[in-house]
Amino acid sequence: MIERWHRGFKAGFMCYADANWSRVLSTVLLGLRSHVRLDTGASPAEFLFGTTLRLPGEFFLPEDISADPNFFIEEFREYMRQVRPVPVAHKHAKRAFYFKELHNCSHVFIRNVAKKALERPYSGPHKILKRVSDRVFNIDVNGSARSVSVELLKPAHFVPDNLDDASVPVSNDSSATSRPLSLRTYSRRRVTFAPDPAVRTYKTP
Repeated sequence: MIERWHRGFKAGFMCYADANWSRVLSTVLLGLRSHVRLDTGASPAEFLFGTTLRLPGEFFLPEDISADPNFFIEEFREYMRQVRPVPVAHKHAKRAFYFKELHNCSHVFIRNVAKKALERPYSGPHKILKRVSDRVFNIDVNGSARSVSVELLKPAHFVPDNLDDASVPVSNDSSATSRPLSLRTYSRRRVTFAPDPAVRTYKTP
């Protein structure tokens, strides 16, 4: 919110040709405090004073306006009874992405925020020492504990050490290797390849 306010604050100075910004400071601040926000339907001055600020073009009032203070107080009370809080919508808020496997894995990769050219985007794998919360993990980085947000982490997957070589089926059928490979093309022609093609040389006449 402060960043957007500064953007409008600087844009107000650029509307004037006067290089001395201190001369137009009061005018710019008056405009920022008097403009009506789209999400709340009221200006900052209305939230603070209960009424709009009087702009330079409104100093000359008609003569038929009553100056009775009781009339203003009753009208102000009635207006304040009808005021209801309006929630401010934060449209810029985005949910950060993180991997669901982070809560089950033992090692992670850490993303390098200040990455140089041709440098690895992740470092690791690093061991998870402790899960402080759902958003912060304690990671072992080069022998020292470091608290890292889950937005910078990526789960590391390892190959199990107890893989059995016999689990991969190996065919001992020698006839399968000697059998020629037969393919069928789109024109329904059968093309047969030799099982062990040899390099042939041809002599030119």
